[in-house]
Amino acid sequence: MITQQSDINLKQSQDFKSYTFGIKDSGLAHIFNVLRNQLYSDKILAVIREYSANAIDAHAELGNESTPIKVTLPNKLNLKLKIRDFGRGLTETQIKEIYAMYGESTKRGTNKQVGQLGLGCKSAFAYGDNFVINSFVNGDILLTMLSLTPLKLVEYLNCIAKKPRKRMVLRLRYLSIKMMLTHLEKKQLTFSRISR
Repeated sequence: MITQQSDINLKQSQDFKSYTFGIKDSGLAHIFNVLRNQLYSDKILAVIREYSANAIDAHAELGNESTPIKVTLPNKLNLKLKIRDFGRGLTETQIKEIYAMYGESTKRGTNKQVGQLGLGCKSAFAYGDNFVINSFVNGDILLTMLSLTPLKLVEYLNCIAKKPRKRMVLRLRYLSIKMMLTHLEKKQLTFSRISR
């Protein structure tokens, strides 16, 4: 989504000292914790919403907005949440330079996609400590396991396989599947643009 830019010119009456805000390496674990644990008031719904929005954005990128994404909600027989799109998939470089970086986004140049902040694809960390994405690019599958280190920093591991049968699938491993199922039943979630 294209953000509005403002043209603000700051004028000073004197030559004051100025400082640049930043984050020290010693504060990264704390900032990641804030982004994981305090960004979303409803963590379960956030995971479903953020990944569904990303899947819809993947279709919009190709001009396939009418193609539904596929969402498989966990149940007592299958404890995995799967959100599947039919977009381009993510390359290893895109995972390294965009997906795994807080604040990075490819969606700031268009209003056809809803994402822009570079935070939503990490929303699974609001609910659990690891998740897996399968990305299908040029006939190969890139399996990426994302997990938190003991210092609560994000690390990932990639592995490439040949001849996949499916397109992009997101699988989340949840610490408490029962809690998620109960939450979903209470919310009685419906997805207008999503097929199950």
